[in-house]
Amino acid sequence: ECCGLKLNKQELLMHLRNDHHSKVSVFKCKIYVCNRIYSSIRSYEKHLNRSHSEIIYSTAHSTGNGEEENLAPDYNCEVGASLNDESACIPTQLASLSDEGTFVKNFVTFCLKLKEAYVLSHATYLKIMNDMVALFSSFHKDVLNFQHINNTSSSALDQTEYLFDKTFLSGVWEKLQSKTIFLGYCESIGLVKSRTISLGDKSFQYVPVLSTLKNFLQHPDVWHEINKMEEASSSKEVLSNYTDGDHFKQHTYFKGEKRFLRLHFYCDELELCNPLGSSKKKNKLMCIYYYIGNIGTKHCSSLSNIFAAILVTSSLLEVYGFSSILEPLIKDLKQLEREGLALRVSENSHRVFGTLATVSADNLGAHDIAGFRKCFSSGRICRFCMCMHNELKTKKDEDSFVLRTSATHNMYVSYVQKDPSLTSAYGVARSCPLAELSGFCPTSAFPPDIMHDCMEGVIPKFLSGLFRHFKTSGLCSFVFLNAKIQQFKFGKCDIKNKPRCLPAGNVIHSDGSLKLSASESWCLFRLLPIIIGDAIPDCDPGWQLLLLLSEILEIVFAPNVILEETEYLKAIIQEFYWGVVKFSPSLIVPKFHFMLHYPRLLKYYGPLRHLWCMRFESFHRKVKRIVKNTQNFKNVCCTVAERLQLKKCYEHGDKYCLNNDLTCERQKHINLSQLPLNVQTFLLNDIGLTSASDLYVATSVTLNGIVYCAGYVFVVDIIDDVPVFVKVVMILITENATILYGNYLKPISFNHHLRCFSVQETEETIFLKPGSQAILHPLDMYKISGNLYIRLSYRLCSG
Repeated sequence: ECCGLKLNKQELLMHLRNDHHSKVSVFKCKIYVCNRIYSSIRSYEKHLNRSHSEIIYSTAHSTGNGEEENLAPDYNCEVGASLNDESACIPTQLASLSDEGTFVKNFVTFCLKLKEAYVLSHATYLKIMNDMVALFSSFHKDVLNFQHINNTSSSALDQTEYLFDKTFLSGVWEKLQSKTIFLGYCESIGLVKSRTISLGDKSFQYVPVLSTLKNFLQHPDVWHEINKMEEASSSKEVLSNYTDGDHFKQHTYFKGEKRFLRLHFYCDELELCNPLGSSKKKNKLMCIYYYIGNIGTKHCSSLSNIFAAILVTSSLLEVYGFSSILEPLIKDLKQLEREGLALRVSENSHRVFGTLATVSADNLGAHDIAGFRKCFSSGRICRFCMCMHNELKTKKDEDSFVLRTSATHNMYVSYVQKDPSLTSAYGVARSCPLAELSGFCPTSAFPPDIMHDCMEGVIPKFLSGLFRHFKTSGLCSFVFLNAKIQQFKFGKCDIKNKPRCLPAGNVIHSDGSLKLSASESWCLFRLLPIIIGDAIPDCDPGWQLLLLLSEILEIVFAPNVILEETEYLKAIIQEFYWGVVKFSPSLIVPKFHFMLHYPRLLKYYGPLRHLWCMRFESFHRKVKRIVKNTQNFKNVCCTVAERLQLKKCYEHGDKYCLNNDLTCERQKHINLSQLPLNVQTFLLNDIGLTSASDLYVATSVTLNGIVYCAGYVFVVDIIDDVPVFVKVVMILITENATILYGNYLKPISFNHHLRCFSVQETEETIFLKPGSQAILHPLDMYKISGNLYIRLSYRLCSG
């Protein structure tokens, strides 16, 4: 009993949370004169389950007591013993709730969202949930008191009886605090639990690929998207995705058949702690992720559709190697190849087959898993050809090198297995464990990564040489360059990738070098002609190389590439490469050489943008955030894998999981009469709006990850290779539609010195729906010397 009330265990705990949670208290157990004292409700609850479970579950009432002293209750504690039989999952435990099943599912979904979407630590999560349960239990109590006082009743009370049970919510929460019960319920709505794979006295985490695929593919919208992509026709003149490339068409398993699942993997090492601190390399992980290429590039880039496969510490990988680590993954992929995967989608049965298509990684990671030498300062430095490091400054085109093939690679591997000293001669260290898979070859399954090669390699290296050239030639100093960058007003789209300044307020170091992220490097490179173009003469050799590299990367980074342009790309890459050798030979590093292969590899893999590491690197942030918030390093792989899978359960727990929702920010009601006359006419005649209809203006809307905001510029069409620009003026929201109201921007000319289109604002209006534009990503418009300019991110393709 407590406060003169005789209570059973559930009522006692609810009473303590409602009436004593804010008081200074300790809790003394008086069952069998136990007399143990606890400083929190949670620790007292754990004690009841551990020491007095036979009383709790065999009698209607228990004799607990709460006494007030000088210790504040602390809800920040670990989950204790099971509140019921933990061997049974939540559906069985809550089967008696019957009509309350929907409520319980929503409650679990809310728990998942609270904990995983906001990456809360377990202690914080428990505190919030306990407070919420106490709040709503108090509300239920007031509802019941009101009903009793007024002697009211509901005709639907039998069907909604749980709503009037003041202990219902606390009872559900009590059970869900058991980790086993909570995970059991999550499994019933799509959780795929990771497996612990032991190697010696250590272990790593593997998330079963087959289970993940089955859970994901059984969503109706995913299955619909896969079928739509299978039926989509391809253009012979335009490369749009991986299936347009020769690798897919010549693959011995796929053979150009789009019905097979194409799994695109990624591997990379991730430092969880400060790389300069005392814990450097102590908590370094090798992460392997993947996505399903069949759902289309629009959905592949969404982080919610990227899945974790393996999480292993680098120290364990170093001891056992990739052969042991990849064994469970390879086993599942072989089963997918041979036996396929049985699915049931919308009451229809299907069986799908598939295998690994490509593995994206930085050069070091690709060479490591593929079995090539991991040295780029001497000897064979390329996985695509037999290039030697000392040939970098003497050979300027791909035709000057002997390309690696599957046959020659297998021969080199056999030679090295017999005589390891031949590693430096052939550039091969060992066989690749993934070679067991159908159609896999290390020389063709590892596409180049334009993010690491260009954004983190060629661009910063070339810019540092260019800035030194400007200084020595007297064109501008580092002080001038830093000042121009600091004073430049970045647009709404570009400002999120604005280069970070050093503590001294500089972007460029005293030696001309740059320390920027990939996106910051790309942003600075794109906008550099706008920032300093007026200070550099067009005839400067360094500037000419900058413009040439800009043209190269505009093609390389394009999501759609005209097949004929690959020959032009080959010519300008050779021109740039040889120009850099003459301009500053010390700038040439292996990443410059890798660019020589891009024209051929574009035709082989399709647009390289779709296979880069950028989106996978963004997924790393999820892992880092989990570690930062939980601060649990005891078994970091297990912690991260569990939290990632719970987040996936939250993201894919509903019937439809592909994000096609349109979200609006900061809507404001507006009267139709406040709009320009032509806008009113459009809304009345074309949309069917009436003067009595609700109309709102939004600051921004988001669809499929693309943000639409007033002031953004979009390309709505391409006519004769000239883009049609529209500047968004207003975003209108009606009951049935979201409309972008904008004005056309008239292209005047293309300024080659700035690599920009010069445009002029017009009063001609246009109305369009989000997602209907020709180029999805928004652009910024910049004003220079009274003229308006727009800088494209990549080469546009009208095909």
